[in-house]
Amino acid sequence: MLWSRLCAAAVLQIALSCLAGRIAIPFFRKLKTGKLEPYIGDRFKTDGSEPAFGGANMLLVFVFGGCITLCFTDKSIRAAAVFILILTLCGIAEDTLTDVFAKPYGIKGVIKLGLVYSSCLALTLVLNTHGVKSGLLLPFHLGYLAEGLLPLRAAVMTGLYYSFTVYNRLGTDEESCIGGLSAVTLAVGCLFIAVSSKLTGFENFGAYCYSAAGAAAGGLLWGLYPSKQRYGSSGGAFCAAAAAGAYALSGRSALIVIICFLPVIADAVCCAAQMLIYKRSKRLLLKGFCLHTHFLQKNQNAYGVIIGFAIAVTVCAFVALAYAKYCGNMLID
Repeated sequence: MLWSRLCAAAVLQIALSCLAGRIAIPFFRKLKTGKLEPYIGDRFKTDGSEPAFGGANMLLVFVFGGCITLCFTDKSIRAAAVFILILTLCGIAEDTLTDVFAKPYGIKGVIKLGLVYSSCLALTLVLNTHGVKSGLLLPFHLGYLAEGLLPLRAAVMTGLYYSFTVYNRLGTDEESCIGGLSAVTLAVGCLFIAVSSKLTGFENFGAYCYSAAGAAAGGLLWGLYPSKQRYGSSGGAFCAAAAAGAYALSGRSALIVIICFLPVIADAVCCAAQMLIYKRSKRLLLKGFCLHTHFLQKNQNAYGVIIGFAIAVTVCAFVALAYAKYCGNMLID
């Protein structure tokens, strides 16, 4: 795909995000406060009235980007887009429960886990019928792992999804949320994954990643700390679903996606370890329950944490590109 078209699509996505935020934020704020006040206010000041539903903006911009880049002409990409739509709508429902009805939590954990895993499995099955291979390419020319084990691939997608949601925030705890962290990570990771897609010969997959990156970048206009529109559960759900969709679409080169998002996975692993240790000994090894909140509470500002994780993702992405180049023609499905 021509760089001129991709650049034009990115500019239009960011412009749409700016316009959508200016129109939608007052209405989302009315759902939270009960008052319709058609103003945005100072971009870098907050007063507690900032609404959630950041994922709704990013979903709109993603669909717009997919239409511009024509990647939705591919049935596999359309299936991934439906997957993102379902899980983002799930996040919007959770934002409605917590932001509008002031519930302490969103959808019950077991129900949500079942919905996420079944969506991942359904997407994996659909992609398999459209020729996206399920075997995971191993390094050093060791061949493919778990060829045909679609439930295992869906489980990995589910793990990646939950890693991103924890990375966005822990449950409904806004103290564990750094506005823009998940979006910056998704944007940087997807850009590098799109570059690596040239090795697979799957041009539409690259366009999918560029559209996801554009949506994430557009979401930063209003979601970057201090957020005028909080990401909430829907923003985390969009970023998580987009990353899981990239894993599913990457076929045998899925290890590239895992390597790119290793910092996100590491954050989730640290969170799980912290909770397990706290449950057993009532001690905390980290200052926060997640790795990013640990750095935040060690007197680092939000921008420092965002930049630090962006650098980590960039380093991992270069490792992934080196791996992709080393594998060479083996990555072609």
